[in-house]
Amino acid sequence: MWPDIRYESWRETCSALHLYAQIVGKYRLARTPWVNHSWHATLYVNARELTTSIIPDGAVGVEIAFDLLDHAIIGSTTNGRIASFPLRARQQISAQLGG
Repeated sequence: MWPDIRYESWRETCSALHLYAQIVGKYRLARTPWVNHSWHATLYVNARELTTSIIPDGAVGVEIAFDLLDHAIIGSTTNGRIASFPLRARQQISAQLGG
């Protein structure tokens, strides 16, 4: 059912995804009402991504999605704004930023 994926071949991507998920989780924890056992900070799975659902942030709501098919992190708001950046391994990001 699932393809055999060797951890070594995607270790850096796994680390990057883990880091991004922690950042998004902390953002969500800070902005949503507490639900027992932190259920308010989970990511939801759909056909192409992991998503937060709507997070209240001031006058707007924000949804953050990890698009696993297009390899991007996408943020969208209830007032129509959308921003995204590529989901890359940490080494690639560091090199892109000159560090």
